[in-house]
Amino acid sequence: MILLRILLGLIIVSLSVYSLIASKANLIGYLIIMLVALMIVTVIDRRRRQK
Repeated sequence: MILLRILLGLIIVSLSVYSLIASKANLIGYLIIMLVALMIVTVIDRRRRQK
């Protein structure tokens, strides 16, 4: 769980930096990448629970 929280923090920081750099279409890309990150985290959670 600690590793997942660190990964989420890094993802959020990188997303904020990315949105600052590419501010032309930042909202759509930000939402898409956030959804992908949430899906990846949920998949990892389910795999850990199955084990």
